[in-house]
Amino acid sequence: ATGGVSKAAAAGVSIAYNATLITLKVIAAVVTGSVAILSEALNSTVDLIASVIAFVAVPLLPLVLAWVTRR
Repeated sequence: ATGGVSKAAAAGVSIAYNATLITLKVIAAVVTGSVAILSEALNSTVDLIASVIAFVAVPLLPLVLAWVTRR
């Protein structure tokens, strides 16, 4: 993207951030024995899945739009 970060790069950063966050939360949950922190780690896993979907979908969007507009 002109003058900014590309969508794919932003999605990649989001994946790395969420993976790191999950790892830290799982470690904290194990160390403290906190089910609440483990629950937060699982919630962050859903965010990671969404980030992976965005990372895969962003490059495919132009192809999908081209296919849809042909009909």
